[in-house]
Amino acid sequence: MIQVLIFDADHTLLEFDDDEKRAFALAFADFGVTLSPEDCSACRDYSYACWAELGLNDVHKREIQQSYHDLYRGYVPVLCSELCRRYGVERHERGVTEKFLEYLSLPSHLIGRAKDTLSRLRGRYRICIATNGLKDMQTSRLKELLPYTDRLFVSEELSCIKPQREFFERMTRELGVLPQDCLMIGDSLSSDVAGAVAVGMKSCWFNRFALKNEKPFSPDYEISAIEQVEELLIT
Repeated sequence: MIQVLIFDADHTLLEFDDDEKRAFALAFADFGVTLSPEDCSACRDYSYACWAELGLNDVHKREIQQSYHDLYRGYVPVLCSELCRRYGVERHERGVTEKFLEYLSLPSHLIGRAKDTLSRLRGRYRICIATNGLKDMQTSRLKELLPYTDRLFVSEELSCIKPQREFFERMTRELGVLPQDCLMIGDSLSSDVAGAVAVGMKSCWFNRFALKNEKPFSPDYEISAIEQVEELLIT
Protein backbone atom coordinates (compact mmCIF):
# COMPACT_ATOMS: atom_id res chain seq x y z
CA MET A 1 0.00 0.00 0.00
CA ILE A 2 1.28 3.46 -0.92
CA GLN A 3 2.27 5.43 2.18
CA VAL A 4 4.66 8.02 0.74
CA LEU A 5 4.27 10.28 -2.30
CA ILE A 6 7.57 11.62 -3.64
CA PHE A 7 7.30 14.49 -6.10
CA ASP A 8 9.99 15.78 -8.42
CA ALA A 9 10.37 19.57 -8.29
CA ASP A 10 11.19 21.26 -11.62
CA HIS A 11 8.68 20.72 -14.43
CA THR A 12 6.51 18.73 -12.01
CA LEU A 13 5.66 21.17 -9.22
CA LEU A 14 7.71 24.19 -10.32
CA GLU A 15 7.69 26.12 -13.61
CA PHE A 16 11.44 26.30 -14.14
CA ASP A 17 11.16 28.02 -17.53
CA ASP A 18 9.19 30.92 -16.04
CA ASP A 19 11.60 31.17 -13.11
CA GLU A 20 14.60 31.28 -15.41
CA LYS A 21 13.10 33.91 -17.73
CA ARG A 22 12.27 36.06 -14.69
CA ALA A 23 15.85 35.70 -13.43
CA PHE A 24 17.27 36.75 -16.80
CA ALA A 25 15.01 39.81 -17.00
CA LEU A 26 15.75 40.99 -13.46
CA ALA A 27 19.50 40.32 -13.59
CA PHE A 28 20.04 42.22 -16.83
CA ALA A 29 17.73 45.03 -15.75
CA ASP A 30 20.04 45.64 -12.79
CA PHE A 31 22.75 46.51 -15.31
CA GLY A 32 20.66 48.67 -17.61
CA VAL A 33 19.54 46.07 -20.16
CA THR A 34 15.81 45.63 -20.78
CA LEU A 35 15.03 42.19 -22.15
CA SER A 36 11.84 41.68 -24.15
CA PRO A 37 9.79 38.50 -23.65
CA GLU A 38 11.37 37.24 -26.87
CA ASP A 39 14.85 37.98 -25.48
CA CYS A 40 14.03 36.07 -22.31
CA SER A 41 12.87 33.10 -24.34
CA ALA A 42 16.07 33.24 -26.40
CA CYS A 43 18.12 33.29 -23.17
CA ARG A 44 16.20 30.29 -21.91
CA ASP A 45 16.80 28.43 -25.18
CA TYR A 46 20.52 29.11 -24.95
CA SER A 47 20.47 27.96 -21.33
CA TYR A 48 19.03 24.60 -22.39
CA ALA A 49 21.64 24.29 -25.13
CA CYS A 50 24.45 25.12 -22.71
CA TRP A 51 23.10 22.63 -20.16
CA ALA A 52 23.00 19.90 -22.79
CA GLU A 53 26.46 20.73 -24.12
CA LEU A 54 27.95 20.30 -20.65
CA GLY A 55 26.31 16.87 -20.43
CA LEU A 56 23.94 17.73 -17.61
CA ASN A 57 21.07 15.94 -19.33
CA ASP A 58 23.04 12.70 -19.27
CA VAL A 59 22.21 11.83 -15.68
CA HIS A 60 22.49 8.09 -16.46
CA LYS A 61 26.24 8.43 -17.13
CA ARG A 62 28.54 7.65 -14.23
CA GLU A 63 30.92 10.51 -15.00
CA ILE A 64 28.04 13.02 -14.95
CA GLN A 65 26.67 11.56 -11.72
CA GLN A 66 30.06 11.99 -10.08
CA SER A 67 30.56 15.61 -11.21
CA TYR A 68 26.96 16.84 -11.52
CA HIS A 69 27.06 19.58 -8.88
CA ASP A 70 30.45 20.91 -9.99
CA LEU A 71 29.17 21.00 -13.57
CA TYR A 72 26.03 22.80 -12.37
CA ARG A 73 28.10 25.49 -10.65
CA GLY A 74 30.26 25.83 -13.74
CA TYR A 75 27.34 26.03 -16.14
CA VAL A 76 25.95 29.33 -14.77
CA PRO A 77 29.13 31.41 -15.36
CA VAL A 78 29.46 29.94 -18.87
CA LEU A 79 25.82 30.77 -19.59
CA CYS A 80 26.00 34.32 -18.25
CA SER A 81 29.33 35.04 -19.96
CA GLU A 82 27.87 34.37 -23.40
CA LEU A 83 24.66 36.27 -22.69
CA CYS A 84 26.58 39.28 -21.40
CA ARG A 85 28.56 39.28 -24.64
CA ARG A 86 25.34 39.15 -26.68
CA TYR A 87 23.83 42.10 -24.83
CA GLY A 88 27.01 44.17 -24.66
CA VAL A 89 27.61 44.13 -20.91
CA GLU A 90 30.73 41.98 -20.74
CA ARG A 91 32.21 44.25 -18.06
CA HIS A 92 29.34 43.29 -15.74
CA GLU A 93 29.66 39.53 -16.28
CA ARG A 94 30.39 38.76 -12.64
CA GLY A 95 27.56 40.96 -11.39
CA VAL A 96 25.04 39.52 -13.84
CA THR A 97 26.04 36.00 -12.83
CA GLU A 98 25.60 36.75 -9.14
CA LYS A 99 22.25 38.46 -9.70
CA PHE A 100 21.00 35.69 -11.97
CA LEU A 101 21.67 33.13 -9.24
CA GLU A 102 20.00 35.37 -6.66
CA TYR A 103 16.88 35.84 -8.75
CA LEU A 104 16.75 32.19 -9.79
CA SER A 105 16.53 31.39 -6.08
CA LEU A 106 13.32 33.38 -5.60
CA PRO A 107 10.17 31.41 -4.66
CA SER A 108 9.11 29.60 -7.81
CA HIS A 109 6.16 29.95 -10.13
CA LEU A 110 4.05 26.88 -9.41
CA ILE A 111 2.61 24.46 -11.95
CA GLY A 112 -1.18 24.40 -12.12
CA ARG A 113 -2.75 23.19 -8.89
CA ALA A 114 0.49 22.00 -7.31
CA LYS A 115 -0.06 23.61 -3.91
CA ASP A 116 -3.72 22.60 -3.73
CA THR A 117 -2.81 19.02 -4.67
CA LEU A 118 -0.17 18.70 -1.95
CA SER A 119 -2.52 20.29 0.57
CA ARG A 120 -5.30 17.81 -0.22
CA LEU A 121 -3.01 14.76 -0.12
CA ARG A 122 -1.13 15.63 3.03
CA GLY A 123 -2.54 13.85 6.05
CA ARG A 124 -3.51 10.83 3.98
CA TYR A 125 0.07 10.29 2.76
CA ARG A 126 3.53 11.42 3.72
CA ILE A 127 4.57 14.00 1.14
CA CYS A 128 8.17 14.42 0.01
CA ILE A 129 9.95 16.33 -2.73
CA ALA A 130 13.07 14.92 -4.41
CA THR A 131 15.12 17.18 -6.65
CA ASN A 132 18.46 17.32 -8.40
CA GLY A 133 20.08 20.66 -7.69
CA LEU A 134 21.78 22.91 -5.18
CA LYS A 135 20.39 22.79 -1.66
CA ASP A 136 20.04 26.50 -0.86
CA MET A 137 18.60 27.37 -4.27
CA GLN A 138 16.04 24.56 -4.32
CA THR A 139 14.97 25.14 -0.72
CA SER A 140 14.33 28.80 -1.48
CA ARG A 141 12.50 28.08 -4.74
CA LEU A 142 10.26 25.55 -2.98
CA LYS A 143 9.44 27.88 -0.10
CA GLU A 144 5.72 28.07 -0.86
CA LEU A 145 5.33 24.28 -0.95
CA LEU A 146 7.48 23.21 1.99
CA PRO A 147 4.69 23.72 4.58
CA TYR A 148 2.78 20.94 2.78
CA THR A 149 5.65 18.45 2.78
CA ASP A 150 7.25 16.12 5.30
CA ARG A 151 10.71 15.93 3.74
CA LEU A 152 12.80 17.59 1.06
CA PHE A 153 15.59 15.57 -0.53
CA VAL A 154 18.11 17.62 -2.55
CA SER A 155 20.85 15.89 -4.50
CA GLU A 156 23.62 18.22 -3.33
CA GLU A 157 22.83 17.37 0.28
CA LEU A 158 22.71 13.63 -0.45
CA SER A 159 25.87 13.74 -2.62
CA CYS A 160 24.13 11.70 -5.31
CA ILE A 161 21.52 12.40 -7.96
CA LYS A 162 18.43 10.84 -9.46
CA PRO A 163 18.40 8.22 -11.03
CA GLN A 164 21.19 6.70 -8.92
CA ARG A 165 20.06 3.81 -6.74
CA GLU A 166 21.82 5.47 -3.82
CA PHE A 167 19.51 8.49 -4.04
CA PHE A 168 16.35 6.38 -3.88
CA GLU A 169 17.73 4.02 -1.26
CA ARG A 170 18.73 6.97 0.92
CA MET A 171 15.19 8.29 0.75
CA THR A 172 13.51 5.03 1.74
CA ARG A 173 16.07 4.38 4.46
CA GLU A 174 15.65 7.81 6.01
CA LEU A 175 11.87 7.58 5.75
CA GLY A 176 11.89 4.09 7.27
CA VAL A 177 9.78 2.56 4.49
CA LEU A 178 10.16 -0.03 1.75
CA PRO A 179 10.42 1.07 -1.90
CA GLN A 180 7.07 -0.54 -2.68
CA ASP A 181 5.46 1.75 -0.07
CA CYS A 182 6.36 4.80 -2.20
CA LEU A 183 5.14 6.40 -5.41
CA MET A 184 7.57 8.61 -7.33
CA ILE A 185 5.89 11.31 -9.47
CA GLY A 186 7.95 13.22 -12.00
CA ASP A 187 8.28 14.47 -15.56
CA SER A 188 11.58 12.75 -16.36
CA LEU A 189 11.60 9.18 -17.58
CA SER A 190 15.41 9.07 -17.40
CA SER A 191 15.64 10.45 -13.88
CA ASP A 192 12.43 10.01 -11.88
CA VAL A 193 10.94 6.90 -13.49
CA ALA A 194 14.22 5.11 -14.17
CA GLY A 195 15.43 5.58 -10.61
CA ALA A 196 12.15 4.41 -9.12
CA VAL A 197 11.97 1.34 -11.36
CA ALA A 198 15.55 0.36 -10.46
CA VAL A 199 14.72 0.02 -6.75
CA GLY A 200 11.22 -1.45 -7.07
CA MET A 201 9.37 1.78 -6.31
CA LYS A 202 6.11 2.56 -8.10
CA SER A 203 6.35 5.43 -10.56
CA CYS A 204 4.06 7.97 -12.20
CA TRP A 205 5.13 9.85 -15.31
CA PHE A 206 3.86 13.44 -15.38
CA ASN A 207 3.50 13.78 -19.14
CA ARG A 208 2.10 17.29 -19.45
CA PHE A 209 2.74 17.66 -23.16
CA ALA A 210 1.60 14.23 -24.40
CA LEU A 211 5.10 13.09 -25.33
CA LYS A 212 5.77 9.63 -26.72
CA ASN A 213 7.66 7.34 -24.36
CA GLU A 214 10.81 6.44 -26.29
CA LYS A 215 12.78 5.37 -23.21
CA PRO A 216 13.22 1.77 -21.97
CA PHE A 217 11.40 2.60 -18.74
CA SER A 218 7.72 1.86 -18.18
CA PRO A 219 5.97 3.87 -15.45
CA ASP A 220 3.13 2.30 -13.50
CA TYR A 221 0.95 5.35 -14.11
CA GLU A 222 0.81 8.34 -16.43
CA ILE A 223 -0.91 11.69 -15.83
CA SER A 224 -1.17 14.96 -17.74
CA ALA A 225 -2.15 17.25 -14.83
CA ILE A 226 -0.68 17.16 -11.35
CA GLU A 227 -4.06 16.98 -9.62
CA GLN A 228 -4.68 13.63 -11.33
CA VAL A 229 -2.36 12.03 -8.77
CA GLU A 230 -5.25 12.09 -6.34
CA GLU A 231 -7.54 10.36 -8.83
CA LEU A 232 -5.15 7.50 -9.58
CA LEU A 233 -4.66 6.84 -5.85
CA ILE A 234 -8.40 6.30 -5.47
CA THR A 235 -8.64 3.76 -8.30
